[in-house]
Amino acid sequence: MPHTEFWVSVNGTEISRTLAPILISMSITDNDGGEADSLEIELDDAGGSIALPPTGAPIQAGMMLVDDGGAAGPPVMFEGKVDRPTSTLARGGGLTLRISAKSVDQKGKPKERQHSHHDKGKLSAAAKKFGGSAGLQVEVQGDDVERPYWAMQGESFLEWGMRVAQEAGKTFKVRGSRAIFADRSGGQSVGGRGLASVRAHREFDPDGTRIGNIISGDLSPVDDRHSWSEFEARYYDTEDAKYKTKTVKARRRPGSATHRDRFTRADEGAAQSRTKSTGAEAEREQGGGTVTIDGDPSAQAEASCIVSGVRPGIDGTYRIKTARHRLTRREGYTTELTLVQPGGEAGSDTRKG
Repeated sequence: MPHTEFWVSVNGTEISRTLAPILISMSITDNDGGEADSLEIELDDAGGSIALPPTGAPIQAGMMLVDDGGAAGPPVMFEGKVDRPTSTLARGGGLTLRISAKSVDQKGKPKERQHSHHDKGKLSAAAKKFGGSAGLQVEVQGDDVERPYWAMQGESFLEWGMRVAQEAGKTFKVRGSRAIFADRSGGQSVGGRGLASVRAHREFDPDGTRIGNIISGDLSPVDDRHSWSEFEARYYDTEDAKYKTKTVKARRRPGSATHRDRFTRADEGAAQSRTKSTGAEAEREQGGGTVTIDGDPSAQAEASCIVSGVRPGIDGTYRIKTARHRLTRREGYTTELTLVQPGGEAGSDTRKG
């Protein structure tokens, strides 16, 4: 019979065996860059016998379903630092200890606001300069956009990274001492590796027994709030001494309204990047939802999820925005996926009647 194995290491020491008898739940959340990845472990703390973990301690964790006699242990699914231990007590519920961790050092230099600039150059050069001041090693994957001027205007490196990523159509993530800008919706991990597709399927035996891996779901493959006819951004052309615009047409389910950027961009290149980024993000948000499946450690943010066996119009390909892996005493190992960017047959039901 398949069973779940988990793995936790603090300060380089594996403590999985110690935690096994007292583990109530463990969840690992892998985000697409909008938030830091997170880990939360809840323990039975009867008598307060567990040593309170120090904040800032390096922590790693993972979990997986294995068959009897299965091989290697769980993969490393989370790497970060402990940021908050919380003790919870109730008259009828005893004492529990919740250990929270984030992939970003919550008390380190990355959150320190700076004033800095970098004249004409590529994103990688500016990001390495600003990130280096925050104690981070920076990598830019994919398109390395160039600008005449990069500036940090009273922003932390985390805030600057998020802003620039939105403008350039990137995903920005910090894990430990590394900061990475990767092409958004590119189907690659922040390490630059291709991501395997995840299958969420609903199937039953003739006797009605569930054999698919979908436990529950709530999916809407169409959302007209994010439908636009085109995307426009304005910039000032210094040579012609006048304002100009760059426009990109919507590619999927176009609406009738034009999306105009609120701010004037620095130059033509910045305006072009902004329109492409805004258009891609709107397409990404034109539908989605959540689906919970049997635990699958390969599910990561930015990977594709193929949904099948639900119904016409819902089945199709989606992009994983957030993958939340959860292990509990009662339910075992499950994976909750937040999905966006419907594709394939999703949103289309060609049946008549």
